[in-house]
Amino acid sequence: MKKLLCLVGALSLVFTSCSSEEENNSENGADAILPKTVKYTETDFPSDNAAYVSTYSDTKVLSVKNEYGRTDYTYDGDFIVKEVNYDTESNSNKDVKSDETTYKYSNGKLSESSFVESFSTEYPNGKYKNRKVYTHNVDGTVKVETYKTNPEIGPEYKSIVVSVIY
Repeated sequence: MKKLLCLVGALSLVFTSCSSEEENNSENGADAILPKTVKYTETDFPSDNAAYVSTYSDTKVLSVKNEYGRTDYTYDGDFIVKEVNYDTESNSNKDVKSDETTYKYSNGKLSESSFVESFSTEYPNGKYKNRKVYTHNVDGTVKVETYKTNPEIGPEYKSIVVSVIY
């Protein structure tokens, strides 16, 4: 279900982040149509059905919530710089931080993302860490190199997998 929450959050980001010069000229996004509630229906697995409620500030999505958790977004100008996911505990209805992603930009393009998960009293800053470095090539492709940290293995190491996004 957390993956679905991330998917809905990502879709909300696409709707609010992708814009053209013409759209930027409209006053404060007054012409923007932003979904308040997105309902996900899975006919084969009805227990996976959910409604996602989004909260905005102008045209920026601040959070997306459903009965299983919530995702909060932090901005620097028009760029999302942090995404924090919370799982909602069923017995206490309390939101518990599950993972966090931070984003860095260079010349208006994503240059690095860092993902941290498994927060606990033993690992208040998260146990597992994953960092991706994005290199924007002149041909329009993006090279993605992944670095991982696992406290049981040792210091950060470079993954053998390198992706190229077309």
